[in-house]
Amino acid sequence: MSLKKSVLIWAGSLLIIQASFAQASDKLENIQVLPKDISKKELVTIMKSFTNALGKRCQFCHVPNGPDDFNFPSDEKSEKKIARSMILMTKAINDEYLKKMPITDEPRISVTCATCHHSQPRPQFIEDVIRAEIDSKGVDSAIQKYRDLRTQFYGGYVYDFTERPLNRVASELMEQNKLPESLALLKLNAEFNQQSSWLELLLGDVYSKSGMKEEALQHYRKSSQLDPEDVFSKKKIEELTASDKPH
Repeated sequence: MSLKKSVLIWAGSLLIIQASFAQASDKLENIQVLPKDISKKELVTIMKSFTNALGKRCQFCHVPNGPDDFNFPSDEKSEKKIARSMILMTKAINDEYLKKMPITDEPRISVTCATCHHSQPRPQFIEDVIRAEIDSKGVDSAIQKYRDLRTQFYGGYVYDFTERPLNRVASELMEQNKLPESLALLKLNAEFNQQSSWLELLLGDVYSKSGMKEEALQHYRKSSQLDPEDVFSKKKIEELTASDKPH
């Protein structure tokens, strides 16, 4: 999804929220965890922040009466009850923990829904998605899942599409001796990160563990070229070429 399209969808959601609350009574009902004297304007502002943080609209938590019309006081949906718990949790983190920390930076750090959710109703790291896909459907399906998510969300802040997540999952697979799966993820990562010393080091490791010495050396040497100060790739090269030196 392009950034422009995301902005348009977000702007449209805000208009719908404003229209929905405009039709609601000025008398607010069933306010439990927010201040009892909160104004309608303040409540709308908070609801906008929830929409942005979770990437969802009013019907995610509220029971609809009809198009853009909702039964806001109703507690029928479990998502609304969960939202209340999340509000209390966020308040506790900010008021009971962060405020007590000896931090002098201004403005002070505060936690919001977006801190964890990043426009997802159920916050997940891309690593979690890939691990689950590998476990349930295999590495080929995980690779396609990654490509689909990258096409849909790249440029936003929903998922981390830097080299780090795939490198971490590939390292875990290597430790489990799942070398073909690890190599497949590293090759995928190399499509998007062609100048990464860490990635080249991992490629060297998986080829070395697979008994493919020349391929391993090729990647260790490239890793060393990209980061001349990296001692790990130099050590790996020395270990693999030790038997080649005359005694």
